[in-house]
Amino acid sequence: MLVDGEAPAELEDRPGLTNAALMQEFDAASPDRDGWPCFGTAGEGVGVNAIPVTWAPGQGVVRYPNASGVPLLASHHIIVQVHYNLADRAQIGKSDQTTVRLSVAPNVENIGLFLLEDPLLASLYEAPLQTLPPGQASTVFTWRETMKELGLDSLSGVELHGVMPHMHQLGRKYQLRVATGSTPMQCAADVQRWDFHWQRMYFFAKPWKLDADSAFEVSCDFDTSSVSEPVSPGWGTRNEMCLATLYLTVPAAQLMAP
Repeated sequence: MLVDGEAPAELEDRPGLTNAALMQEFDAASPDRDGWPCFGTAGEGVGVNAIPVTWAPGQGVVRYPNASGVPLLASHHIIVQVHYNLADRAQIGKSDQTTVRLSVAPNVENIGLFLLEDPLLASLYEAPLQTLPPGQASTVFTWRETMKELGLDSLSGVELHGVMPHMHQLGRKYQLRVATGSTPMQCAADVQRWDFHWQRMYFFAKPWKLDADSAFEVSCDFDTSSVSEPVSPGWGTRNEMCLATLYLTVPAAQLMAP
C-alpha cells in the first residue's frame, strides 16, 4: 500500500495526527519486532492512497504492461502486508526473509490503477452479512459492479490489462466476465482448478477497452463440504473471499495534468 506520511490520519477523534505519526505509534507498540498488525489495509486509521497488489504465493516477478506504472511520491511510505501462517504450529519462531525489489522510472505513458472489489468481504462492514452454507460440494457467490458504481465512468481511454483472482482454501473455481457498451458479458478469466498456493496476476495478450457502460461480473465457486458451520468472509485463511484485483491503465496525460 502507498501511504502519504504527511497526510492526516483518518481518525476523527485525533485531529492533526499524520499518517506517519500514527504508523510510528503502531510500530513502537511492539519494540521486539518490526512492523505492526494490519488486518485489512495499513492499520486502523492509516489513510491509503493506492494499493498496488503485485504478489501472492505462486507469483514471480511482475512487470506492468502497456508502458504503465503506479505514481510514487517522495512523501509516500510503502506498507507491505504479509500474511503469516500460524495455524501450523511448526511455523512459530521462524524468521521472515521477505525482500521487496522495485523498478522505478521518472515517468510513464500510462498510469496503472488497481481495483480490489469483493462484496463478500465488504459484507463484514455493510449489512447483511454474507456467509457460505456448510456441507456443500459446490456453492457459488456472484457479484457485479459497473464502471459508474466504481467511480470510473468519467475516465476515457481505460483498458483492463490484468486480473488476480483471489479466494482462500475452500475455493474451487473462479470466473471473471466483462461487458462493455457494445458487447454483452464475455468470459475474461476462467480458473477451473483453484489452488490457494498458486495466485497469479494474469495479464491479457489483448486488453479490454472499457467505457462508461462497462461492467464486471465475478463468480466464486466454493467447496464447503469439510465444514459444519456457515463460513464467514474475512482476512483469515479459514474465512473466505471472492476478490477481483483488476489492473487498469489510463493515459498519464489524463490523470497527471496540472
